[in-house]
Amino acid sequence: MGGKYPPNWAGKNERIGDCSSLNGSYKNVGDSAENPHSWPMLSVFFQFPYSDWKRTSELRISVKGNSNVNATIWDENEVQIPGNSKLVYTCSSGKLVWEGDDSEFSEGRGKDNPLFGVQKRKIEISKGTDGALYVLNEESGGGLVYMFLPLVYSASSWTKFDSK
Repeated sequence: MGGKYPPNWAGKNERIGDCSSLNGSYKNVGDSAENPHSWPMLSVFFQFPYSDWKRTSELRISVKGNSNVNATIWDENEVQIPGNSKLVYTCSSGKLVWEGDDSEFSEGRGKDNPLFGVQKRKIEISKGTDGALYVLNEESGGGLVYMFLPLVYSASSWTKFDSK
């Protein structure tokens, strides 16, 4: 696991310490290293309500110390959209990190999901030397599909979100 950082993107800011360097405003729609035709949204990585994703133009991050992370979403008219991030990030070596059971992240997976087993996800958000946010999304799991076909998988992807 651990996708390769795209060589044509800016260098990573290897800041050690708190995550205050991540404070700022970022465009909600980013660029995917693996699929240039997709429309990844930063608000998804903070689990804002789905109905707000389409009208969100930017996400603002405020980090104080190592544990107080506040994310807010704003529309194109600079009006804050009410709501709170559902994921709680921690700060580790200058990066925001969330790690947990994938069912906490993917609300669409439930009783109708044909995969029975364990699904894990890790998200790391760091800042590049160009001021953009870089998100590493890693997924892994294993179990049985339709209760008889064994499956083990892992995947990772990088997404870039420019500063606003």
